Amino acid sequence: MLLKRICMQKLNLSAIELRHFQQLDERQRRLFAAVEATKLGWRGVALVAAAYGINRKTIYKGKTELAQETLSSQKGIRISWGKKKVP
Repeated sequence: MLLKRICMQKLNLSAIELRHFQQLDERQRRLFAAVEATKLGWRGVALVAAAYGINRKTIYKGKTELAQETLSSQKGIRISWGKKKVP
């Protein structure tokens, strides 16, 4: 409990923000925690896991999902350098 309180202070979390986090569905929680941990950088995963009471593996899974979404959104971009083909 003390570790959770310390981590909440480092993240500037209030009880209201923690309550809102708990109302998110599983995927939204995972992605939100991954973004927060990424913003914190070094030791971010451990701090977020302790503050929100979730497993570190869940945060790493969220980071993986975010990376895959970024890659899949970039797949649709294609630059054409040549002339258009005439049918």
